[in-house]
Amino acid sequence: QKTGEIIVKVVNSESEPAQVKIALEGSNTSRYKMSETWLSSASATDENSLDFPNKVAPKTVGNAIVNRNFTYLAKPLSLTILRFTPEKPIQEAKR
Repeated sequence: QKTGEIIVKVVNSESEPAQVKIALEGSNTSRYKMSETWLSSASATDENSLDFPNKVAPKTVGNAIVNRNFTYLAKPLSLTILRFTPEKPIQEAKR
């Protein structure tokens, strides 16, 4: 089954948040459900250890509604995977 999901990966290697303009195309809808999963830490040298096994661990939030064109605020020192699903499923063309 086609879901029409679009996946965008965002990397911010700076110590400040970054504004990223996103324009989604390839779907017949103008609104999407967005979920985001990110890895981020206060320092670029942070790493997990036995004492702090989750110092750098993925976090996920989901189901925000966004428009086709919007500005995303990327967290500092982060890798983020954004998943967009059209609000209404795409109908497959009949042959």
